[in-house]
Amino acid sequence: YDSAYSLFEENFTSSGGFFLNRALSDRLEKLYEEYRNSEREYESAEKELSTIEKMEIAELKEKTKSARKKLQKLHSSVSSFQKAEEYYSGKNYILAIKEYKKVIKQDSNYSTAKTKLEQARLNYRNTVLSEAAEKAAASDYNSAAALLTSALEILPDDELIEKRLGEYKKYGETKTLEEIMDTADTL
Repeated sequence: YDSAYSLFEENFTSSGGFFLNRALSDRLEKLYEEYRNSEREYESAEKELSTIEKMEIAELKEKTKSARKKLQKLHSSVSSFQKAEEYYSGKNYILAIKEYKKVIKQDSNYSTAKTKLEQARLNYRNTVLSEAAEKAAASDYNSAAALLTSALEILPDDELIEKRLGEYKKYGETKTLEEIMDTADTL
């Protein structure tokens, strides 16, 4: 008991408390970096953070809260990257694009996510343009235009999609006018 009490006195009073607080504060930063660098699993980092939090050290309350937010934000980013990779490999480019956009700069996957985001956008664009061209080739201009309109929700300001959309709308209007004129001629 005497040795435990002296250890407590040494670590939790005046200058000893300062060193403990400093060590725990440094540990909070290290937990984040270890997870960020894939040196530690999220659950393990979260468990250690919870242990530090349970110590209820007033001087570390805000730092612990901040560390938890950073860790959770990074974990969410890592999860988004993993989902995006699955969607991309399954050629579900819309969902891949949405998930790649959620990857944050602090995530070690960030540069890969940005590269894959551009690839997913290009693949989605090419797929949509090809499908729209098939519909237009079958003179289904309204369906082609609807497909491209939806694509612009995912890829706003895509000039080629906007151009094709304008063309298909024009062709659709022309086709409708021709049908009206044909019907009028038969009356």
